[in-house]
Amino acid sequence: MRNFAQIISIVFQPLFLPLYGIILLLNLPIYQYYYTIGQKLFILFGVALFTAIVPALVILCLIKTKKVKDYFIDDKAERTIPYIICFFCYLLCAVFLWMVNLNLWIVRVMLGVSISLICMIMINFSWKISAHMSGMGGFCGAVFAGAFLVNANPVGLFVCVILLSGIVASCRIYLKAHTLAQTFAGFCLGFCCTFFPALLW
Repeated sequence: MRNFAQIISIVFQPLFLPLYGIILLLNLPIYQYYYTIGQKLFILFGVALFTAIVPALVILCLIKTKKVKDYFIDDKAERTIPYIICFFCYLLCAVFLWMVNLNLWIVRVMLGVSISLICMIMINFSWKISAHMSGMGGFCGAVFAGAFLVNANPVGLFVCVILLSGIVASCRIYLKAHTLAQTFAGFCLGFCCTFFPALLW
């Protein structure tokens, strides 16, 4: 069970979730034929660069210099610098998505993720909140907002993302990385920071 929980924590590491979201988005019928394969790969590379590759390399440097212990950054005292770096990376990703002419609601989702990082930095000074669940909440918020904006009702997708969020939360609690309150708060923060900005005109 512990190995399963660790695998889930790695696969759904917050740095990977924006990439999963864009992959899902670009495979929806509304976008499936809107971009060429080359354009899709370019968008995916840009998102991966700003939200996964650069932050991961920075965290690796912090690990090498013993500023943080590992990629999970379970110690809240170590989280401020990585969160600030991720904040600027997500801002750059939002600019990139705007430059490649993705819908503005998607850009607003990325800006919302940046807002959630600022909130987590502030909360982190006094309490440890789950970054994994903030990422999952943001993912769910983007899915629900996207469905609302295109007037769709993909019940199966809703069930999958909520169930997946529950699995990730259970794994983080099982690994004693977070409490139930910390995972719930992280999910709510991530959801609100992506769902509501996406609906702005």
